[in-house]
Amino acid sequence: MQSSSFPIVGIAIGTGTPTEAAEAGARYGTAITCLADTDQSIYRAYAVGRAPMQAFAHWSVLRDGVAALRDGHGMGSSHGDVMQMPATFVIDAQGIIRYAGYAQTISEFPPESVLRNALTISS
Repeated sequence: MQSSSFPIVGIAIGTGTPTEAAEAGARYGTAITCLADTDQSIYRAYAVGRAPMQAFAHWSVLRDGVAALRDGHGMGSSHGDVMQMPATFVIDAQGIIRYAGYAQTISEFPPESVLRNALTISS
């Protein structure tokens, strides 16, 4: 997502090590900065919980997994806390959270249209 009216900075935060975050960042290039939250303090600060079993045992997880495999994305080795749920936030330049999306399953992420709308509101 790119806009001529304001810069967009992408940051991905994971539970792995700083080395793993740097390796992931190298795969993304300059589009996304990857950071390691080794003590999960950022997850706690934003109240992002750990996964209950039903977050794994949902039909959408199977559907999304099959789609990822079909698109050539395989399952690598697991690092960090594999039970950490995903969440997505849009935070504007003043530090105001314009969108907070807390996943209900391990494979859930907000649609691009929702993020674009939040980015439009924050500009």
